Amino acid sequence: MLAYSCRKESSTVIWEKSFDKGNAFFVSSSPDSGILVCGDINGKPYLAKLSKNRSITAEYSSGRTGIFNAAFYDTSGYTACGSSNGEMLLARISRNGARVWDTLIAAGFNIDFTRLCYSGSGSFLAIGTPNPDSSDYSKAGLLFVRFDTTGQVMLMKEEDEADFIAAGSVLQASSGDIFIALTRRSAGADALASVAMYNSGFVRTWETELYNNPEISSSSHALAADSSGNIYVAGKTQATGSSGQLDYSFAASVNSSGNILWKKYLEDSNSGSALLISDKDVLMVLDRNCFLVDLITNYNSADNVTVEGLVRMYSVCDSYNTDAFASAFDLYYDGNILAAGSMGGNFYLALKSASQ
Repeated sequence: MLAYSCRKESSTVIWEKSFDKGNAFFVSSSPDSGILVCGDINGKPYLAKLSKNRSITAEYSSGRTGIFNAAFYDTSGYTACGSSNGEMLLARISRNGARVWDTLIAAGFNIDFTRLCYSGSGSFLAIGTPNPDSSDYSKAGLLFVRFDTTGQVMLMKEEDEADFIAAGSVLQASSGDIFIALTRRSAGADALASVAMYNSGFVRTWETELYNNPEISSSSHALAADSSGNIYVAGKTQATGSSGQLDYSFAASVNSSGNILWKKYLEDSNSGSALLISDKDVLMVLDRNCFLVDLITNYNSADNVTVEGLVRMYSVCDSYNTDAFASAFDLYYDGNILAAGSMGGNFYLALKSASQ
């Protein structure tokens, strides 16, 4: 049985925009107080840049089928990544929304998403992965690629696995170490959530399992890190509640050596899809169904971690039966919440008040 204390809720949408059929997989507040968002519209990879007044100043739709699920903005343009027909898709787009270059990189397994980290000096780390929520038990792995804004690939390594493996969010430390939220699955078994550290040569140093009762399924999706080197993970697991066994979003923390510091169940019938640490020192967990945001304080203390707030995007939304699915969020220049995903099957972007 799980019990929750009374928590404050909020439901003020400041602004929202629904595009055509599709899904927004990434959103970020840009350095000029604008918005960068990408995903897919009508089956094509799509990217848009919005100004501070939230009008579209540049947009790009690829001629390929597939998605963009991550992007990076600099003064000369945008670097985006995703997948097309089971291959890694990398692209460079000019500031006015014109294609500079794009390329496909194949692996010995299907790539559904490409995770992206900016390494500095125009260099990027991309990791191609199957969908962590896939039911496919066939051969899988991770494709590591280092490339730059010209499209040159400097290093590539494919990590094959006998069983299913998939990557959620990826973080790269200043040391070059790489942290990955992982989901593993063997044929005939439930999925297992974990977090792992790889060195700069893409060799796994350690891996820690999370919420892994062998009788239930779990998966890892999101990562964040604090200045002390602690890593925070969010995803989905199952637990027994008042209505029986349910899916729950979870958050957990490990230190830089992979030792578990704490674990928390969050919203039922949900999955943690993104994480960030606010300027007010609050760990924020975006739940996929209904765009819920859990607020966790004292997150860097193993003894006093408190789930004390909930920001609700909509005043009425049933997470058991909804068409509102959140994929990504960020804090806007004014401290409010940028959220992206899908609504009614359409590519959806919103600005939500962060006040309680």
